[in-house]
Amino acid sequence: MTLQPVAAMPIDADEWWLVYLRGALVGRTETYAQNVKFDRRVPNPRPARLVVVRKDGGSLTGLLDSPRVSIDVWHDMSPMGEKYATDLSRLLLALAFDAPGTNGCVRVQHLSGPVDVADPSGQPRRQSLIEATHRVAVLT
Repeated sequence: MTLQPVAAMPIDADEWWLVYLRGALVGRTETYAQNVKFDRRVPNPRPARLVVVRKDGGSLTGLLDSPRVSIDVWHDMSPMGEKYATDLSRLLLALAFDAPGTNGCVRVQHLSGPVDVADPSGQPRRQSLIEATHRVAVLT
């Protein structure tokens, strides 16, 4: 007898976290959280305030998908740009911790960040990494 994993379809982690974080930012009044664009990759031209959400790995075990999700934040080149990049990254991380209980998300674990990432453009950039656990759909 062969033990075979459950035929389960992993979530589209990029899309799930893009929708969740974009929605969680709506209505925030912080200056650094205004006019922020979200995407799966860096568009050309890059907006002044951008969040790129990307699945960077993870695993699917039984009925749970545990994607590792990178949250990259760029902020404008204003005098407050460095501080605002850090503040926006910290806010998004805090909002991510509020995700369990939403649309199949059952857990969020902090892995790293926000950390300063050098960007060739000189634009302030921060990166955080989380691991989330989501219930998956079983194929019938």
